[in-house]
Amino acid sequence: NGQFVAYSSRAQNIVISDTDPYTEDIFVYDVINDLTVQLTPYPGGQANDDSFDPDLSGNGEEIAFTSYADNWMFNVDYNQQTDVYATIYYENPEEMADGQGGNSYVYLVSHVIDDGYMFSADNASYEPAVSLNGRYVAFTSLATNFIFTDTNNTSDIYVRDLHTGAIERV
Repeated sequence: NGQFVAYSSRAQNIVISDTDPYTEDIFVYDVINDLTVQLTPYPGGQANDDSFDPDLSGNGEEIAFTSYADNWMFNVDYNQQTDVYATIYYENPEEMADGQGGNSYVYLVSHVIDDGYMFSADNASYEPAVSLNGRYVAFTSLATNFIFTDTNNTSDIYVRDLHTGAIERV
């Protein structure tokens, strides 16, 4: 809708809550209210590695991005590769003033389910694109464990339904 702009930066002077000088972070700028917030894994926390390539849904509430950080979701990301995450972002004006980013729920888009447990994919996932309504996230991946028939030894494009969790190769 044009109200929000998502971008990544290594600059430390965008919000006062950015305390890590070495990582690239995701920021969301609210054009109407002239406020910038930093996406963080948890309130007051910092991603422990680079996050980049953000893409916003049409209403600006869903943000998909690529990250090397493994602390966006605890006990899930063990592949030491880039992963694709989606954040469902809900504006919280009192927190936006200090750059803390309101309320959000982080979801590992590039995951597999094995025996009822969620794990990161077995290789890198990147280049996310979120649908206009925020329900679907398309991404590129070198992983071979999303579907059993992936034997082509090259990157593939997948689409994850954030409502049902279903994934398909396109």
